[in-house]
Amino acid sequence: MEPSRCNRCGAWVYDGAPLCPNCALRYKEVYNNTPRVVVKSEIKKRIPKPIKIILGISTLIILLLSFYVFGNGKIFNRLEFESFPPHAQVFEFDEELFQTMNTSPIILETDDNYAYFVKIIDQDNENTILSVFLHPNETYEIEIPVGMYRIEYMFGKRWENILTYFGNTQSMLIEENLSFTQENGYHINLGQNKSIQLGFILFNLFDCK
Repeated sequence: MEPSRCNRCGAWVYDGAPLCPNCALRYKEVYNNTPRVVVKSEIKKRIPKPIKIILGISTLIILLLSFYVFGNGKIFNRLEFESFPPHAQVFEFDEELFQTMNTSPIILETDDNYAYFVKIIDQDNENTILSVFLHPNETYEIEIPVGMYRIEYMFGKRWENILTYFGNTQSMLIEENLSFTQENGYHINLGQNKSIQLGFILFNLFDCK
């Protein structure tokens, strides 16, 4: 190989390298001029701290959105069954009225989105003749005394207690009082067709002869 001069100091180099040994040692470069490798730790030092924070928050948001979309939002919208009383647990019951009156059937059917607390209230004296807790996707059948009643209900995913029910939940009610007779009763579907989200309730009269 023909001798050449060092690119930095101009000294003769007899092995054809671009730098003489002294310059190569001084500037920490090799004869074949291989690009310097930058390690990851040096790259991290070059990223400003505010950008690191923004990148971290953005990554977290993307992960949460992905989990919500692909997991169907279950982490934010799950039923807390461990907080529920047993299905069909009765909290209020007018035993005297049930023993002295003829009865009429009622069927309460829940959707699979919520648990429900239902109250059957006498139109004449505003007394609650029956209040019952119902689990999601369940059916409850009972014979109640004949009469005119108002149906109120609360719904939610986590039960607190008989005083606060499901927490910050408003009472819903059927817009008209229902007449229960010995000939006819009611089948009430709580939450069918997502009507529960609007505060409505669907009911269908059926012949119980």
